[in-house]
Amino acid sequence: MGIPGFFRWLSLRYPHIVEAVKKKSRSKTDFLYLDINALFHVALRSMEKKASKSNFTSRRMLSRVFKEMDIAFNVCNPQVLVYIAMDGVAPRAKMNEQRSRRFLSREGSRITEESDTHFEDSSIKYEQSQLTVRAKNSSGFFVPVDSASISSGTEFMQAANDAIRYYIYQRLNGRLKNLQIILNDSSVAGEGEHKLFQFLTAQRNHPEYNTKYRHVVCGCDADFIMYALLTHEPNLRILRPGLKGNDVILNINRLRKHIIRDMVVQVTSDIQEDNVIDDFVCIANLLGNDFIPRIKCLGETRVDILFQAYQTYFSQVKSYITNKGKINVANFLKFFEHLKSKPDRLRRSSDIMYEEKNITEISKRANDYIKTICWVFQYYNGDCPSWRHFYPHHRSPTVQDILKHVEVANFDQTFIPDTPIRPFEQLMCILPPKCNYLVPEPFRTLFTDPQSPIYEFFPKKFKVLNNKAILPFVDETRLMQAMVPGYALLKKEETERNSINGRVHIYAGCQSSTYATLFPLCTSKGSKSALPVTSVVFGQLSYCGPMLKFIKAPVDEFNKINHNLVATAEYQLPGKLPEATNYATLNQLKSATNNLQPNMPSFSHQQKQVHTTKPYGRRIAYTS
Repeated sequence: MGIPGFFRWLSLRYPHIVEAVKKKSRSKTDFLYLDINALFHVALRSMEKKASKSNFTSRRMLSRVFKEMDIAFNVCNPQVLVYIAMDGVAPRAKMNEQRSRRFLSREGSRITEESDTHFEDSSIKYEQSQLTVRAKNSSGFFVPVDSASISSGTEFMQAANDAIRYYIYQRLNGRLKNLQIILNDSSVAGEGEHKLFQFLTAQRNHPEYNTKYRHVVCGCDADFIMYALLTHEPNLRILRPGLKGNDVILNINRLRKHIIRDMVVQVTSDIQEDNVIDDFVCIANLLGNDFIPRIKCLGETRVDILFQAYQTYFSQVKSYITNKGKINVANFLKFFEHLKSKPDRLRRSSDIMYEEKNITEISKRANDYIKTICWVFQYYNGDCPSWRHFYPHHRSPTVQDILKHVEVANFDQTFIPDTPIRPFEQLMCILPPKCNYLVPEPFRTLFTDPQSPIYEFFPKKFKVLNNKAILPFVDETRLMQAMVPGYALLKKEETERNSINGRVHIYAGCQSSTYATLFPLCTSKGSKSALPVTSVVFGQLSYCGPMLKFIKAPVDEFNKINHNLVATAEYQLPGKLPEATNYATLNQLKSATNNLQPNMPSFSHQQKQVHTTKPYGRRIAYTS
């Protein structure tokens, strides 16, 4: 979701950065990045307008997602690689926002102090319908699906992983033989958008990266804009899918130029434009996002106030707030000095909303807020600095509180490395009691039984503040202890669903640039390799099993792929090269790679027709 209303604000202020997508576009891109979770929600919204809730099965929804993916392929016409990412387990900082949304979205669950609505029969009926379907079909493709199901660890997401793999084999054995596709599915921890931009940044940082490559990222969240700005990639656009085909393209390079002009009064040659953009992303956190609430002195999407404050700050201090992915807290506090005076009326009306006399709590909230902004900025710029960190307050501090209680000398913006929690633990953290049918049976009573040791974390009534559910923060230690007995009762397939040790895979069509590298890996068990420096994609490869002769359909309505020619391997991002890399050595490797002739079958450009399928089992024939 990101900053509420941010895209609308941008499109109104800078209208020519947004272009409507033409139905018959002839444009091409080299790299296409798909956030599948964004397409899940687009598909779900379109289905809600056409069918009753009982018809929302995973099979129907995934068929719709296939169509949305095909639209993205047709609009963008990728020439080199497609990177597909799905949400895995999220950082704890994101789970609190997910929890609030899910509590508010369930019918009958938006409860304030004045109402006392008990859990209704709707969830029971929904669960009974799910059990009835399961009795007839053992596959997760036929269980009902809603927005709460789109979470790592559910049967739907497991079915989605299988379906997207099938889609990849289907298309690469068809008309997309020239492409390679990377799949980072929900069994790998991390948000989909974070996975996409980690890959893009890793490619850009490689010394042999081709700066002329064109990139299109498909996703809806405002977070995508922040990630895109931080890449500093000039040839990057964002495709925002909409209902009824109302897709739009956001030109990041044009947006970047506008932001720089609005941030700096006079743009001269000595201005480091990348630093200005980084500073914008940093201060934009004050508008609120999926990790922290909006600072008190700002109304919704009051970006203009941030621009004014930064202009006066920069004209006086002439130093940037950020540097190489980190925040200079001293400069950040100087920025707050200028923000304090903008605007007085909004600041006063916000600050008198409530009074609090607990100085210790005020100080902690102010320091936690700044530290979480540091976490967000590091997270946007690279790896997750801490999976367990989160902002443990429902309210944001005032500007005065930050200036009074945050001390540069004592401020620590480092984080202790840790690991993500498991999918079922995340589900327990984010789901309301009405959605307990989405977790395995042994854990369901933990939501609803008054004797449950964590019953207090799932209230029947709660306050709502600024469209956020005010809920108790889940204690991870108590949660995990309460779940221990249930783990011993899980079925084998449920235990597999609860893993965070998934692997990223690359799939190569038989006419793609990496096929010559991937094919030998399919015949050499235990082998490892690196994509050659002459490759259009950089990274590390390892054996993940022999090439499959045929691909089973995940459901009977999809057709089996009988003659598979797609090679696959495990994929890892390229390692960082030493700063003193000898580029002469790289050139020697290039020459050596060009002379390699792997022992692989040759495929003529006049292939026989390969029969593949579209959703609902309709057969079509693609030719090379």
